[in-house]
Amino acid sequence: MEIRAAEWPDLGCVARCEAVAFALAPATCAGGLAKTHTVLAAQIRAGEIYVATRSGSIVGFISACPNYEHLFVAAIAVQPPHQRQGIGSRLLAFAEKFAAERGLDFVSLYSDGLNLSNTRFYTYRGYYETDRTEGPDFLRVYYSKDIAPVTARAA
Repeated sequence: MEIRAAEWPDLGCVARCEAVAFALAPATCAGGLAKTHTVLAAQIRAGEIYVATRSGSIVGFISACPNYEHLFVAAIAVQPPHQRQGIGSRLLAFAEKFAAERGLDFVSLYSDGLNLSNTRFYTYRGYYETDRTEGPDFLRVYYSKDIAPVTARAA
């Protein structure tokens, strides 16, 4: 598996990966699909999306951008046939290394707190809960992981 920066021609594959990984129903996407493409296109242009490929095919991606002293991970998505094969873990490790190489202090993200596999995924990898937001039909859990910059590790 290889992780590389997404390029403009990857947009359609990244959008499809996001749709199936997050199980976005066509009815839900109908009005929002153009918005999704617009957001993903902007993230690709900004260099904020990295794709995981196997045999040249995109099997997952991570969207992350530096934000002051930390790296914010906006999304990790893996195509369902490739889930539970370590791809999400490798994408997250890639983001942590990316943050460390840039001297950032921590990685932050949020996840669906109602999805227990997400909760286990992040806590198992050293992420700790920093906050939560609850609504009538959702629970958003915020996570962080402290990262030692590469220069600090070398000392």
